[in-house]
Formats: sequence, structure tokens, C-alpha cells
Amino acid sequence: MTRPDAPERGSVLIARQPVFDRDLVVVAYQLVGQATDLADVFGELDPSTATGRLLNDVFLEMDIETLTGGRPVLVPATTDLLLAGALDPLPPSLATIVLDAGAAADERVAAALTALRERGHRIGLGEAREGDPRLAALPVDFATVTAGPEPGKVRRDAAAVRRAGLALLLSGVDDEADFRLARSLEADELTGAFFRTSTLVRGRRLDASRANHLRLLALVQAEEIDFDAVEGAIKHDVALSVKFLNYANAAFFGWRSRIESIRHGLVLLGAQGVRHWVSLTSLARLGAGLPAEVVASAVARARFAELLAERTPIDVAPLDAFLSGMLSLLEAILHEPAERLLERISAGPAVRAALLEGSGALGDLLAIVTAYEEGDLASVSERAEAHGITSGMLFGSYLAALTWVDEQLPATQ
Repeated sequence: MTRPDAPERGSVLIARQPVFDRDLVVVAYQLVGQATDLADVFGELDPSTATGRLLNDVFLEMDIETLTGGRPVLVPATTDLLLAGALDPLPPSLATIVLDAGAAADERVAAALTALRERGHRIGLGEAREGDPRLAALPVDFATVTAGPEPGKVRRDAAAVRRAGLALLLSGVDDEADFRLARSLEADELTGAFFRTSTLVRGRRLDASRANHLRLLALVQAEEIDFDAVEGAIKHDVALSVKFLNYANAAFFGWRSRIESIRHGLVLLGAQGVRHWVSLTSLARLGAGLPAEVVASAVARARFAELLAERTPIDVAPLDAFLSGMLSLLEAILHEPAERLLERISAGPAVRAALLEGSGALGDLLAIVTAYEEGDLASVSERAEAHGITSGMLFGSYLAALTWVDEQLPATQ
């Protein structure tokens, strides 16, 4: 059912993808953007103009800090954009400039980059390679090398970056082999889809505490929650009881009197509030020891799916949408097959079909959400249009999900 206040924001779809440091802490984001109708929005404009339009949408027409949590964005820069001064208004604290592979290593480019560095911008080279003249000729701080099917070439390109005295950002780190390569190269930063796979969790064990959280997740997925069973599971863990009472008494709820009992808190939060808290807290515990972005991504995906189910015409129950989004990453967090997790959680047939077969409206919704996160925005547009989901609904729900995670997740930890 479409809500009358469903957000309609802009004509460009934008997704963020994290950039990690060596400790797997998110230090920046790459943005992937696409006009929903290139003919109408960009017409026959060249790539520099299109990128300039995207930058305008991101930095001038929306709250960029909400989208990135205050972390900087890697801004791709063509020679034309650089020399035209189009990057000059961007705040250095929120914009890291990455010169594209086609940029020339000439004096005008060097001067423009120097001016940006003097204003406080961090500068990088995109797609650096062995023998790249830009490594020595341009004033930059780091260079990007892309992981790929030829590790030997990647190593040679990375060595050239090191000889130039620059930091190394390895992009395209999508699987276990890429991740091992990044570690062996001692990449200063890395980006890719590896953190959404089981690469980081092999050998993790489901101890008693994690098992209790998995049980809690199962309890709150029923349409009618058994509050007696939930109360018992929370009371079984003293630390969890304290976390729940602290969360229930948090200032953003604005209760008139302090909540002193688990049952009182469960009643006041209601079914949806309890589901959210259990999901947030359980994912944080199940993902303990993993990069924080793993848990944040699972929660954001679940909330994004839930908001789309609430705000758009797609025929999907919000509860099923939230659960499917969460479970789609819980498999990687626990390194456990989806089939077994679905049995543990006692998921219904729609959720099982969506996760195991990608079928039904819920399967379509999950495909939209995951494709959006991965930056496959052409696929997103095609699937969304089939269900009457507009670009405004998509981006508004995506941004609202990120905001919700930033507000709610710290309160559960």
C-alpha cells in the first residue's frame, strides 16, 4: 500500500559503497549514481557534464552528511571538470578527489590539483598502472589499483604505486582471493563486495550467547509475538537485560516515567519496536568481531526492504521484507547455509521462496535492494518500474534506512 507521504527525491539514484582501511574500519565511501531517465536528464551531454550534474545533486541538493555519515566521498574527476573549476566548491572534509585514468599528466592538471590540495583536499589517481607517468608527475596522495583475474599484473601495478611513495587503494576486492591479495600487498585501503561474503567469518562458532540471540530472532518473526517467551530469553542473559532496559529508556522514546521491567518495556515498544530491537541487538552480537559495516549493512538492507514494502505499491508484507533483508546477509555473518538458517528462524514460505529461489514479489524486492546496494542501478530501475516503484521512493527509502541505522544501531551496543 502506497503511503501519501512516500518520499519523492530527485531524478538520480545514488548508492554508497564503503572504503575500508587496513583495520577494516570505514574511512570513506564511493558513490554510484545513475539518472533514472538519461535522455531526459542528461540528453546528449558528455560524461564530464553528467558527472558534474551528479555532483550537484549530491553535494548541493541533498544532505551529503546524511548519506555518508560525515565520511568523505571519493569524487571521480575528469580533466574537464578539474580545469573548469567544477570541483572547487566541494568541502575538503567531505570530498576526496580521484583523477580518472584518462587525465593527462600536464602542467595545467598539476596546478589544479595543487590548488585543491592546498585547500585541504586529499587527491588520488584512478586506475594507476606500471609505467603510468602520472605517478611521478602529479601531486597526489594515493593511487587506485583494481583487483582482477591477473594477480601478477595487479602486483606490478601496486609496486609502481609504492615506488612513487603513494598510498595504495585496492578496489574490486570482491571475494576471498581478492581479499588475500589485498592483505599480501598491505593495501592501505580497499573497497569491494568482500565484506558481504563469508570471507571474514570462516571458522566462527555459534556459542551459547549467539545461539540465544538466534533463538530471539526466531521468536520475534511470528505475526503474533509470544512476549512471555521473548521476556524469558532476554532475562536469561543479564547483559542483554541491561541493554534492553537502557534502550527502552533512551531519550528518543520520550516516556514520561522510567521503565523498570522487561515486560513493561516490551509492551511499550510494541511488536514492531521489539522486532527492530531484537534484530539490531542480535545482529550486533552475531557479528561481533567482524567489521562494523557488516552488521550495519545487514540492518540497513532489512530496513530498506521494509520501508519499500511500506511506502510503495509492491505487494509484500513489511515483516517479511525486513526478515528477508536481514537473513540475506546473516548467512555470510554466521557462515551457515541459508536453508539451515531459515529452519532456525522458522521463516514462512514467502521468505523461503525469496531467499532460496528469488521468486515472488518478495524475491523481486530483495533483488531490487541488493542490486541497489551493489550499484547495479540499471537493473534496479527495470525491476522497480515493473512494481510501480519510482526513483523518489527508492532513494528516499534508502536514505531513510541509512539514517535509521545511524540512529538506532549505536543504542543497542
